[in-house]
Amino acid sequence: MDLTGFIYDYRLGYVRENTQGGFDILGDDAAHGGRILTLGGYTTPKLAEERSSWASLLYERLSRSVQIYNGCTDGFTSAQELIMFIRDGILLKPKILLQLSGFHDFAYKLGLLRERQHAQLLDKHPYTTPRQIAFYEKITSKFGLGNDRVFYGEEDDTPAWEGWLSRVESVNTLCLEFGIKHLAFLQPSAFSPGYLRTATEDAAICESYDLTQNELTDIAPRFHEQYAKTREAALSRDYVIDLSALSDGDSGVYTDAYHLRGEHINRLVDTICKALNVKAAKAV
Repeated sequence: MDLTGFIYDYRLGYVRENTQGGFDILGDDAAHGGRILTLGGYTTPKLAEERSSWASLLYERLSRSVQIYNGCTDGFTSAQELIMFIRDGILLKPKILLQLSGFHDFAYKLGLLRERQHAQLLDKHPYTTPRQIAFYEKITSKFGLGNDRVFYGEEDDTPAWEGWLSRVESVNTLCLEFGIKHLAFLQPSAFSPGYLRTATEDAAICESYDLTQNELTDIAPRFHEQYAKTREAALSRDYVIDLSALSDGDSGVYTDAYHLRGEHINRLVDTICKALNVKAAKAV
């Protein structure tokens, strides 16, 4: 597990290095559009450094009229987002919270990870991620302990789709309490039901997760099921916006299982902007 660009966080497990408490700060506090908080499991240290994360592009789309605290961190699930929001996000007093996640909730629960020895642990403990376990192993090894001596919380057999919606719902409840506008976007991926993966994308995914083509073929329908159930349940939640069909019928869109190529991440940000404007209009 590559820990480059990340540092240990005793509650979240890890955050991106060279940030302010895990947040990139875009713009200044005097921005007339107010403060936007972004969370999710997408932004890598490289994307943040190059200012090519979806939050950075959103900042540019909004003509730098806002201040954005980007806490989106590669590998996070809705569980880390919930913790980060409770511990840090509420204190930042954002006007709007935007979440873009779902892929890692599904992936960890379905066993899509390179570190197969952690599959059962991640299936039962949604508040844990592979990179978090790697940090724990480094730390506990200094005391003669192993990751089997760490408490990861109570076991949870909730299906991935239901767990994601439940945690997003908890975030929304908190936002209502503190007067924060909230939009949660179901993250598209190469496993979205209507997406047409290429052989090149399949090869990249197999390499990333040490899969055979047969294993990849077996896991894809399980992702489709999670997406389908999330879509159906999200219809009754006006703060959840399903982006899983964003690239339906397309191919060659992803560099791996979930990171979009440059021209396509622009499309993602445009879609988020449109949804944000609709939400703002409703709030007036």
